[in-house]
Amino acid sequence: ERGRGLGQQLFDRAVLHCRNRGVYLLFIYALSENKTMLRIARNAGATVERSGSESEAHLVLPEATVATRIEEMLDDGVARTDYRIKQQVRQFWTFLDFLHDLRHGAAAGRQQSGR
Repeated sequence: ERGRGLGQQLFDRAVLHCRNRGVYLLFIYALSENKTMLRIARNAGATVERSGSESEAHLVLPEATVATRIEEMLDDGVARTDYRIKQQVRQFWTFLDFLHDLRHGAAAGRQQSGR
């Protein structure tokens, strides 16, 4: 599903993660035909150099701040909570499917016994 901004979100998350770990230079390798990735890199301020079918970009990252560290912690918390909720919803639906199968199995058993 293209056009939902997921590539940009992943890129932003990677940049944030790198900044908070002291990385000051990010290298990006992409196929030259991958216009979307190269646009994301350029929009972030990366210098892109094309070499045939491949492109290389480098982006100088600013130092981490208290704000970037808090942002990453909050993002992690939201992501973990989202995952847990989805996991519990999936378990709930699996349980409901089990109850449904159990109920229909019992009904079929009653029909076979003539009750």
